[in-house]
Amino acid sequence: MNSYPPELLAQLAPVMFVAGLDAFSAPSSQPSTPSTPISTKANEFSILATRLRDALQAQRKVAIWQPEKAKTFQVILVDKEVRFPPRKLVPPEDPYYSAAHSPLSPLTPTSPLHPDGLIAPIWIRKHTSLVPSVFVLFMRIFEYPQTTPVSPLDAPDSNREREKELEERKRDAELAAEVAIRKKATNERGIKLTAVLLATRKMLGENGWPICYDLLSKSMNQSDDPTLDTRLTFIRRQSGLDSRAALFVLSPVSPAELGEFVKSLQQALYEPALEYYTAHSKRVRRKRNRHSQAAAYPIPPQTSSIIARPLRPEGWTVRYEYKMACFAEFRGEDEVALKHYQDAHSMLVVMFGSTAILPPRTKRWAEAKVLADCINVKISKLYLYNNEHALALSHHNAHVRIFTDFSRGWGIGEETFEYWSWIARQHRILAELLEQGTRSTLTIPVHKPPPAMPNMILTASQIQNGVKGIPANALELDSIRSLGINPSHALQHPGFYYFMAAKCTELRRERFLAALEIENSQKVPMSSPGFMNEKKVDHLTIVLELYTKAYELFKKYAVVDPQSPTQGRLTLWIAYRIAQTYYQSGKYDMAIRLVTFFS
Repeated sequence: MNSYPPELLAQLAPVMFVAGLDAFSAPSSQPSTPSTPISTKANEFSILATRLRDALQAQRKVAIWQPEKAKTFQVILVDKEVRFPPRKLVPPEDPYYSAAHSPLSPLTPTSPLHPDGLIAPIWIRKHTSLVPSVFVLFMRIFEYPQTTPVSPLDAPDSNREREKELEERKRDAELAAEVAIRKKATNERGIKLTAVLLATRKMLGENGWPICYDLLSKSMNQSDDPTLDTRLTFIRRQSGLDSRAALFVLSPVSPAELGEFVKSLQQALYEPALEYYTAHSKRVRRKRNRHSQAAAYPIPPQTSSIIARPLRPEGWTVRYEYKMACFAEFRGEDEVALKHYQDAHSMLVVMFGSTAILPPRTKRWAEAKVLADCINVKISKLYLYNNEHALALSHHNAHVRIFTDFSRGWGIGEETFEYWSWIARQHRILAELLEQGTRSTLTIPVHKPPPAMPNMILTASQIQNGVKGIPANALELDSIRSLGINPSHALQHPGFYYFMAAKCTELRRERFLAALEIENSQKVPMSSPGFMNEKKVDHLTIVLELYTKAYELFKKYAVVDPQSPTQGRLTLWIAYRIAQTYYQSGKYDMAIRLVTFFS
């Protein structure tokens, strides 16, 4: 899968920015003493911040195969002063702001997609690394230093209590002002902001207090500090925080309790995250509807000079369908995402069908081809998530068949190394997808009919003409036993597709060597970029890698059947091909060792 941008293949999940944890210094390695209570508290919060970082980042890792639907976020640790990329190139106060476009829009002259690009990986990167759906800000709530009275009978010091109240109000106002600044930035993007205030256990109460304090909770125990509820209400109102899951209080707790806090925090913020991506989908859908009502652009005649043409309606449809698919994937709505990915793929096929829309061997043509391949992987993966193996393989085969037909028209058919390079890549990416899936939840179907019924061994003519008194499904099963299954119509284990990728890579090498021989015979160097890059490829190393993976997986999925001892013939043949490839590479000792081992 390294041949494609990882952003276009990764499973999308809601993004959470976490800020403020770096404000706490690393925990000290020196043992604390009772005479230094302040340093002890600082060390406790440093340990808490470290555990929080680890717990939050362990929730979800970026991966291609992630069928789980748990309410977890892709957490990114950021600085408290992090800034979001601008929505448009002009500031909001500019009178032309409403008519301006995104920096990544094909309508923006400085955009990498101007004037006719479709989707760039940077757009995915923007929504997975630069702009979150929720923003969690960790801060320390001020606690006035405690003093021990000389005698329990001493009356409270009214001056000290007043000084304490004024100082707390001042610090709370400063904290609220800092939160309000961040709240303004998140509000402009529709991002949910949540503040988590860190406090000591004494402030929250040693017994009975929950580790998570939510202002909506109606079942809160009393803390040791009777003014805490008033202070939190003041902070929330002054900062403009929402009344729903916007303010939490956490104290240094055990790792188990911290895990519960992280889980409850994500569950509380998951719904606002879905609302964020839903709002994006609605905005994109409105744009798509406006473009679908616009008149179609005439296709300008092709000339020898390269003229920058604006993106056609078909291209805008691909953009909008792809964006809605991504936002549905962020929300975990696989069926909706699948529908939009299919629509985007279908429109790409329409665009590739006209060389006037996508001229072959141009930059935009290459970008669209990569996008189509990545969408095909997404569609196949979503089918596999739902255990629809036949549909996944059918779409993959249809994608290969359609673009094989296109390749012949583009002049890069079966006689070129470019074609076999692309075919090998398609087989390999399917193998890697299946391999990742089998490490998780995917189960490869077993294409083995049940044992034959007694007296059910039929002749070929009986199968063809049918036999009275025998159920139709029995005839079908016996037909499968006699004729077998076409491997291109039934999903195999990943080793089969590594094997196919290796065979295609061998054909790729043959076509390249033929082109190299033509170049040497004509004594005129070929200057095409593709041919120059192909000279740098070590084909035999790739073939060895693919055959080796195929061999290991064929052994893993081998079915031991004493009645069919020839089932391992293909595995042995792959081993022979590995030895032959070593021989072609000049590694004769390895070739002899393999031949000796399997002989």
